[in-house]
Amino acid sequence: MHPWESVLGELDRQVIAAAGYGKERPLGTAPVLLVIDPQYNYVGEDLPILESIRRYPTSVGHAAYEALPNLQALVRAFRGRHRPVLFTTVAPKEALLPFSISGRVHADRKQETLVAGHKGTEIVEALRPEPGELVLDKAFASAFLGTPLATILTLQHVDTVVVCGGTTSGCVRGTAVDAAGLGYHVVVVEDAVFDRIQLSHAANLLDLWMKYANVFPTERVTDWVRSLP
Repeated sequence: MHPWESVLGELDRQVIAAAGYGKERPLGTAPVLLVIDPQYNYVGEDLPILESIRRYPTSVGHAAYEALPNLQALVRAFRGRHRPVLFTTVAPKEALLPFSISGRVHADRKQETLVAGHKGTEIVEALRPEPGELVLDKAFASAFLGTPLATILTLQHVDTVVVCGGTTSGCVRGTAVDAAGLGYHVVVVEDAVFDRIQLSHAANLLDLWMKYANVFPTERVTDWVRSLP
């Protein structure tokens, strides 16, 4: 059952069916895995969210750690088929911070944890990139905005973008929407993304499924990747 199923009203279900939303989209044969912002600032610690945000105010806590095994499974599957794995981080330089998504959203508090070089901007130990895997620093929600990502994917002949990480309603959504707009096949892995607010998590997965992307569970994605030549 998709995360939005339990909160969707009967009229909404009828509208979706009548309008034809949510039809499965085709997949390509050359995917990339984008692991979006798996940093301590957003993952936090394996604690209930209200405890995790005492140390990392923008973190998700336990819900992110529930998704971590699925994130690890995706990374293993892509590495095992020699498909590219790219990581993004929100780690703006201090001069760029006032213009970045983090700096603007959290302008009312101390921001040293958001700047490149702080522990909070590091990727969590469970998802450390391997040598040769790219880590793209970004200042905005979409991994495509202000980064060379589109050029990198063109050079790697990528046709399908698989998105996981956090948060669902922010950087995952922004990246998936831009990927769809650039003509890629898009998959969002529903049990390998996470958010602070469960309503936002469910509603944004619903929107992505209706309009922009396939929304699949980890097992289906890993099975597909392992089936590729």
